[in-house]
Amino acid sequence: MSQPSVAVPVQLNYADTPPIAIESRPQRRLFFPVNGQSFAPNNTNQIRIDVNADSMLDFSHSYLQFDFDAGVNAGVHGVFLDAGCPVINRLQIESGGVILEDIQEWNRLYALLCEFQGDASNTNDWGLTQASASSNSAGMNSFVGGNLAGQGGLIDVGGLAVPQDYSALVFGVGSGTPGQDHVQAGINQGCLSGVGWSQPNIAVGTQALTNPELFSNWVWTAAALTTAQGLVERGAGVMSDGRSSYKYNMPLMCGLGMLRKYFPLIFLNQGITIVLHLESGANIGAWVGNGNAGAANPLVSTTALNYNITNVRFCAHLVDLDRAFYERLRSTIEASGGVMTLNSTTYRHFTDSVPVNSSSGTINIPARIKSIKALLVRQVRSDQDGRNNCFNVGQSTSAGLNLYSFRVGAVKYPPTDIAVGYETPANAHSQLTNAGEVFQEVRKAFGTIGAYDHKTNCQEATWRPSYACENNARTMANDGVGTEDQTHIVGKVATDSGLRAMSNNIGCCKQNFMYGFDFEGFSKSAVQSGINTQDRSLPITLEATYNGVNPMTASVVAGAQNNASALRVDTYAMCDIIFYIDATGNITSRI
Repeated sequence: MSQPSVAVPVQLNYADTPPIAIESRPQRRLFFPVNGQSFAPNNTNQIRIDVNADSMLDFSHSYLQFDFDAGVNAGVHGVFLDAGCPVINRLQIESGGVILEDIQEWNRLYALLCEFQGDASNTNDWGLTQASASSNSAGMNSFVGGNLAGQGGLIDVGGLAVPQDYSALVFGVGSGTPGQDHVQAGINQGCLSGVGWSQPNIAVGTQALTNPELFSNWVWTAAALTTAQGLVERGAGVMSDGRSSYKYNMPLMCGLGMLRKYFPLIFLNQGITIVLHLESGANIGAWVGNGNAGAANPLVSTTALNYNITNVRFCAHLVDLDRAFYERLRSTIEASGGVMTLNSTTYRHFTDSVPVNSSSGTINIPARIKSIKALLVRQVRSDQDGRNNCFNVGQSTSAGLNLYSFRVGAVKYPPTDIAVGYETPANAHSQLTNAGEVFQEVRKAFGTIGAYDHKTNCQEATWRPSYACENNARTMANDGVGTEDQTHIVGKVATDSGLRAMSNNIGCCKQNFMYGFDFEGFSKSAVQSGINTQDRSLPITLEATYNGVNPMTASVVAGAQNNASALRVDTYAMCDIIFYIDATGNITSRI
């Protein structure tokens, strides 16, 4: 009988040493736009950056840098910037006129991925790199009440005669009032999108006053920094110099940007071109008016708001190798067919809508793709797009979703509908009863459910229905009189309409609800292991059912009025992408 073989443990195997690397010389090189130096949505709204060098490009250590400023915008205080990088609407990668990648609504996708895959520690990083509200930016000692009449507070103070200080409340525990519960959830884990401040002509100390500069996603307009009214509203010179610009330092979230291997720029004839399309001014965040009594509402026009992007550069991490290595690599490629192959993951965007007065929807997804790894879905009211006092890019609401499934050709995925678990509510305080199942289905697209290294900024408070009182928006109109309209608006900001001497107030809990399904057969271990809809032109549809209280149906819930609106549904197909570099230096891609 043979004896079992004995292996030397790794700790004792001194012959197992890492290989000696070839000689390399890393360098940092800046690439600048070729079509201008200053960009704006109402002017030059496309940025083109040519990237070419006789080196290897390490995308994992490269990033995009630019300066954002909120412009002049007279009558406007500033803007609470939305999550992620809201100013880039579309990202394209080209080479020699050939489009390699094209991700539309890139900012909405990037914001949702940041929320779903990041956590409180990441929000601190994002406060430094991409103007996101950091997790500890609003301290527990901040006042969150309203003015002396109880009007316009960060939460609904119920008309109390004095402002309310909730600093004594425990994290995640309120007094039973939904608004207070959500404020606690917002301050905890950095889920609050913005903060408000009170009327400046009342003495500080007699009201709840909160400085918007506590939030790292706040940027002042030039008018607010120079006019006398702006100086008063910034705290009568008590605060330090206000920030009117922000420097973004962003990774390129795309197929090439997520390559695990070095990209051989030296083998390309014409390098690559990064093309960035800017988002409209109204959609980049929640703009705040100046709050002057009797003044016209400066936020009525959605086209007047503008911003500027300057000092754009792509900070590339290049690696120079010995010329002999390049020649050996080129010879190896020619011997194996003359084509170098690189693979990664990219996204394709599709949009459709659920019509008004509907309790169900069939969403068409015309994706003709060789390997769909997963489908990810976000949804928001159609009439919210272009509302400049809302967070439009980084927010997504559940909208009362009950059941959903996908149909590819004649096959249903999964065979049984996924139950989101919203109760059909008699009031605005309906709770999620099965949030975990939806969350796990989405998480499968990003890794293994059993792994403990998953992170997320999503929590129960940010997946609730977006009713007014559940979203920290007051159940009154902006002028403090009447019933609040469109209570399913996500990230609602109360702004001065000019009818009452009340201040601007921000107070909304993020909504980062996302749902989807993973189609991979060999997750993370093989290329093109997803579902193939290209060869047979298989149609894809999303079948969704909603409960009785939803944005598509007019209703009054707990005193809050909802105006019916169609529901915008954005679907992102996560798919494999393969890049081919031939012996003549041309590059093409296939998805």
